[in-house]
Amino acid sequence: MRNFAQSARCGNCTACHISIMKTLTTFMTLLVVSCASVASPRTISVDTAAKLVAEQPELQILDVRRPDEFMAGHLKGATLLTWGDADFEKQALNEISKDKPVLVYCRSGRRSTAATEALAGLGFTKLHNLEGGITAWQAAGKPVVK
Repeated sequence: MRNFAQSARCGNCTACHISIMKTLTTFMTLLVVSCASVASPRTISVDTAAKLVAEQPELQILDVRRPDEFMAGHLKGATLLTWGDADFEKQALNEISKDKPVLVYCRSGRRSTAATEALAGLGFTKLHNLEGGITAWQAAGKPVVK
């Protein structure tokens, strides 16, 4: 009686290795192509963000801070979706268009970085993360509304 290891051998190891290598190569190619097709968010400077705000009327501005931070001052036209809320992703899908560019910011850039990554995972492709957050925006003398 032959055991499993003996019956699994085909007698032609070279052919098996070639077949396995072709399968792995195909898998790796598909993996690379699928990863490359997901647009990653861009972190942009205050000056670049200000230019987007001024020149792209379709730009959606997303503030991911807490409501009290938002009320203390935010970019004109910003929508508040608090990063860390249990329904953040659901709210984003309901309130933000995937077809239009989105500028995401928080206080310093940490929460907005996480939020843009989450949004990218939901299929948003035109994402811009404000480097340094609203702190950098205000330090550059850019306007906020209350």
